Amino acid sequence: MSISTDKAIILKNALKMGFGTFAHKNFKLLSVKTAVHDGDTVKVRLSGNFSVRFLGIDTPEMTLQYPKIGSADDGDWLSVDKFESYLQDPFSDNYKDSQDFKDSLGLGLVEYLDTVLVADCAKIHRQFAEEAQRVLENMIIAEYSERAEKGKHFDFFMAFANEILDGYGRLLCYLYRNNTKTEREANPLSYNERILKQGWGFPYFIWPNVVPFFAAGKSISDSMPPADELEDFMTSSQAKKLNDARDHVRKARSDGLGVFSHKMLLPCELRYLSRRKAPSRYVLNLETCEKKLVEPTEYYTIPNSEDRLFIDSHYVDLFLKKGYEL
Repeated sequence: MSISTDKAIILKNALKMGFGTFAHKNFKLLSVKTAVHDGDTVKVRLSGNFSVRFLGIDTPEMTLQYPKIGSADDGDWLSVDKFESYLQDPFSDNYKDSQDFKDSLGLGLVEYLDTVLVADCAKIHRQFAEEAQRVLENMIIAEYSERAEKGKHFDFFMAFANEILDGYGRLLCYLYRNNTKTEREANPLSYNERILKQGWGFPYFIWPNVVPFFAAGKSISDSMPPADELEDFMTSSQAKKLNDARDHVRKARSDGLGVFSHKMLLPCELRYLSRRKAPSRYVLNLETCEKKLVEPTEYYTIPNSEDRLFIDSHYVDLFLKKGYEL
């Protein structure tokens, strides 16, 4: 079986697939004898590249799939600026599934979306997407150039959380330049955090992948405190890194930086509107530390995005055992 791709991991027909060759050592292929570690282990080198999806943040979308609503562009991957007409009224009666879609979202969410589906919202989203991309490019170019000027090699350091890959075969992590100890002390923030601090992305904390923003325990279960301990936990040193990130966002909003300089549709909102599927993650309010899990379609009732901790539905039972409530 052979599939031409530059990706190390691909998703096809709901299956994750990858291709590889024998691992390298000192830039040379290992022999079969060296590569075969034991009866159930082989050292390999993946044939292709990985994309890294930054954890904890969500920047405006550059491209995404156009909704299947009966147009010539159905299902195509398009730049966001081509969504302008659709986003003026995604609940139009011209779309045969509109009533079902509205029912799945609920009246409250539909009314909330009316306040952010402003004129030119797709154009505005695209503009901020391009700027966020340039900001990240410039961050990396500056650090790459600094290494090059010193005749040193540039590479990345990746801090993983719970899940290493997402459904698209992308690595999930907090990304840094691979700095020396002195460099880390001078600039301890990941690219993820720096994007938040400069206001070019929205926070998007998804449990348990918010670790290491969130203090890690010995297991997935232990990384989330019981409901009656959440408030104390959020004011403890264990949550400092997460709270620092939340403070960066509050400051960026207060100063009107980046995405906070204009009222705009959140990237996650643009995605579920393009898929015409209701959001599915429950939400915990980190500001009030209430034990009740907010319904997926009521996330907007938590006003500020840095106070939302999203929880995939398959983890809900675990939270209920910890004393949280629906």
